[in-house]
Amino acid sequence: MSSTALSTLEDDFTIVTTTKTGRPGGLRGFGIPTKNLEPLTTVFTYEASCLGNWTLHEDETLYSTKVDDKHDDGWSACQPLKYQATYSPGLCPSGYSIAKAAMTLLFDTDATFKEWNALCCPSGFKAIVDPLSQCIGSVSTAVGAWVTATFNMNSTDELDPVNTTQRTVMTRTYVSSKAAVVEPLVVMWQSTDLSKFPSAYATALAKRLDVTYTPSTSATPGHLAGLPEATSDISTAPSGPVPGTGLLGIIVGFPVLIVVLIAVLVGFLIRRRRRRIRTACTDKNALPELEDQETKQGRTWFLGGRWRSETDSKPVPGELAASHDPRELCAQNEPGEMDARSERSLVELDGS
Repeated sequence: MSSTALSTLEDDFTIVTTTKTGRPGGLRGFGIPTKNLEPLTTVFTYEASCLGNWTLHEDETLYSTKVDDKHDDGWSACQPLKYQATYSPGLCPSGYSIAKAAMTLLFDTDATFKEWNALCCPSGFKAIVDPLSQCIGSVSTAVGAWVTATFNMNSTDELDPVNTTQRTVMTRTYVSSKAAVVEPLVVMWQSTDLSKFPSAYATALAKRLDVTYTPSTSATPGHLAGLPEATSDISTAPSGPVPGTGLLGIIVGFPVLIVVLIAVLVGFLIRRRRRRIRTACTDKNALPELEDQETKQGRTWFLGGRWRSETDSKPVPGELAASHDPRELCAQNEPGEMDARSERSLVELDGS
């Protein structure tokens, strides 16, 4: 579980300095071995149910179940990595802050190493390390807590009627204005680990520890209470259509469409006017006269901008072209005389 909220540094947290010889990885600070520890470089957020697990002891002090029973399944389920309560490198969970820190100087033949470990406590709680590492504070608002109740049970054995037994049960109650004890979460780091933390947290931590740190552009972004959140001029939104581009296209394209339609209409009107002028100027003599078109065929003609039954044209007569030479008829048979011996021969009539 992670959150964008990040724990802060307590204003009065203390730093204990110790000096040792050797390389990193041994015993540091509060005497906690650092080998085989898992990192916690992102902000962890406890579930709401984990923050409300309290047990009210006889001394009227509230104890977190993390302190009361480390092997409780509820406690392990609340931890970032089950039973592990120490992380290297690590940072405090959300709602927690560094209440106490220890710095260890490790001297080697060729280098000097600085290592830190810190106790993370709920905001407002103080850290103690003697005799145990604990976070001490108080609860002012009403919280739910488990209370151990003991009942005396009389024996039903007739041979021993005075013998009684006790039975212990856990009951749920709500209390307020009580002292509270919480087990801290331990985190460790070196100077070279700051680049693994969110940049805002690492910058504030380096300033409090008086170490040099230059934020890297590849560092994990984060937030820190009381500090402005880092911003970027480069948009990280997923690629895709920009909202409003469709509406902008309609707004820009509509006037262009109107202009195109007006231009087409004006062109059509100009072309029509030119056609009418051309028709009016057409030679009327080019058409032959139509005789009685209206009466014989019931037709009219549209000429010169009006309907007419016949035209006023006066066609010009044309001559036929003599493309061939005239020829005489050929007498195929020679004329013959009539036979006078015929009975029907002509008889000259006498003039008398």
